Amino acid sequence: MNKELIGEHFVNLHDLSFEQAEKVLKIQRRNKKKKFGEIAVELGFLEFQKLDEYLEDPANPGGIAADSLTLRRDEPCVCPYAGERPK
Repeated sequence: MNKELIGEHFVNLHDLSFEQAEKVLKIQRRNKKKKFGEIAVELGFLEFQKLDEYLEDPANPGGIAADSLTLRRDEPCVCPYAGERPK
């Protein structure tokens, strides 16, 4: 049984567009320490609450507590990638 990747999950739910998921993956390829969901939230493509719910669901692959992400609920979200334009 194939497990759905996080990007596929949110694209299938229409929470992310295919183009947004591609942009997140492009950024992630340059910064391997960043998680897909973390980048998507930083860019404003995905709400933290939806990411948190996904990560807390044991049925999802790689289910980790959102607290392990560097992005915290109580911190302002500042995205260093916001000025980037797709090529």
